[in-house]
Amino acid sequence: MAGSADSSKTPSISWQHICRKKAYKRLGLKDFKLWNKATNAELVWAISMKKDTLGVRWVHGRYIKEHTWWDYNPKPNCSWYWKKVCQIKRT
Repeated sequence: MAGSADSSKTPSISWQHICRKKAYKRLGLKDFKLWNKATNAELVWAISMKKDTLGVRWVHGRYIKEHTWWDYNPKPNCSWYWKKVCQIKRT
């Protein structure tokens, strides 16, 4: 019987409710999908601004070369992660 105290069924709780702040009497977990998208967007920003870091210089030397960042499209043999980073600049 669903809803009884003896039920062995795990209650369904949406991820959005779990990720709310503790002040709202929730668990306060980070929404890792959103967190990952934000950190990748930060990387896209750093690449577009040609931030002077080793990683960004490597990306420009390895992938972008003579292209501009906004016109660049990844080649089919690039890594899946690099394709995801390039996908974020379009969203």
